[in-house]
Amino acid sequence: MQLGELHKKLTERPKLKLALALAGALLGLLLLILPTAGSPKKAKEQSGDSQQDYASQLAAELEELISLIDGAGDTKVMLTLESGVENVFAEESKSSGGDDFSGGRASSETSVTVIETEDGDSAIVRKQLEPVIKGVAIVCEGGNTVRVRESIVSAVSTVLGISSSRVSVTGMR
Repeated sequence: MQLGELHKKLTERPKLKLALALAGALLGLLLLILPTAGSPKKAKEQSGDSQQDYASQLAAELEELISLIDGAGDTKVMLTLESGVENVFAEESKSSGGDDFSGGRASSETSVTVIETEDGDSAIVRKQLEPVIKGVAIVCEGGNTVRVRESIVSAVSTVLGISSSRVSVTGMR
């Protein structure tokens, strides 16, 4: 069938045109849902244990990095977190609007997008924000030396993306 014939059939049969438009819209919605449906994440609160695990793992990585700095020596690191992991969920928005002539009011409704999985309903997590670091305390053998202290503060604040005022370095006894 050629394009001209298809155009002629569509203009002669408005119901067919409407059915094809609806099928296209449904296909578009299906394509939007399919990529995320294969890997849904459950909407769970981050527990204190996993936050502690995150802080401990990060502290261990920092200890390893700092011990490589010339003059730092043996190192211990402690982190405090301002907040835990934050999930940002996919949302659907529906709005119905009145017009100025009918006197109706516009309203909108937003809801979290939920899909069915084998384990029950799950909210779709759009992105996960890492915990916010409140401060870092570092105790190391070379922490009494100004040059070493400045190198450590610079490295840690750069790696974590925090202000140098949130990093404390002191010498080990």
